Amino acid sequence: MNIPSDNIFETELKPAFPLRWVVIGIVSLVTLVLLATSLPIMSQTLSGAQPKAYWYISRSSAFVGFGLITLSMLFGMMISSKRKNPVWLGRLAWFELHQHTSLLGLAFVFVHVLVLLGDQYLHFTLSQLFIPFTNRQYEPFWVGVGQIAFYALVVVTLSFYARSRIGHRAWRIIHYASFGLYWLIVLHSVMSGTDSKTLLASAVMSLSSFAVIGLTIYRVVAGLANSQPTLKAK
Repeated sequence: MNIPSDNIFETELKPAFPLRWVVIGIVSLVTLVLLATSLPIMSQTLSGAQPKAYWYISRSSAFVGFGLITLSMLFGMMISSKRKNPVWLGRLAWFELHQHTSLLGLAFVFVHVLVLLGDQYLHFTLSQLFIPFTNRQYEPFWVGVGQIAFYALVVVTLSFYARSRIGHRAWRIIHYASFGLYWLIVLHSVMSGTDSKTLLASAVMSLSSFAVIGLTIYRVVAGLANSQPTLKAK
């Protein structure tokens, strides 16, 4: 199915933040990585032989990040839908929401990963956290799936800033990868998440999945409906 693009994608949309702020953010994240390497030493100041604070922070940031990524997916599909958007929000507003939730989601995923350096139970190293399938301590395959999803998320999110260089068509193709990225995140969360069997986690995953599936179906149906006049004209 070939869904035509809208002019708003090509002319009105700009990155949420200037590139210089993205660079500052990346430098800040590198600084966080360096600080995180000292977390095992810092953890000795916390109570207990094996402090669980880092594990709790990692789990909670994962929930927040997943929620933001879900919202980004939904907002993105609202932009590309061929039906008229709700009157209280124009497509430019949907794009701003889409972009900001994606950037925030990526930030929380960084926290989810980096804070594990302080965990004294699994003893992850920096390379095990960032090189897929090198971890042997905990669910190697599904953690590796999550790591691949993380890098895909980085590419999709930062593609906002490369759109003018790579072209609208390439940018759009990269964004279609968001669907595969989303389901990799779901698989990683369900198969390796320690909370995945709890009622709250099951509710969050189910609600998110049904929302994405439902809006995807709506988008396909809307695209087919809009293509019908063209087919009849031929």
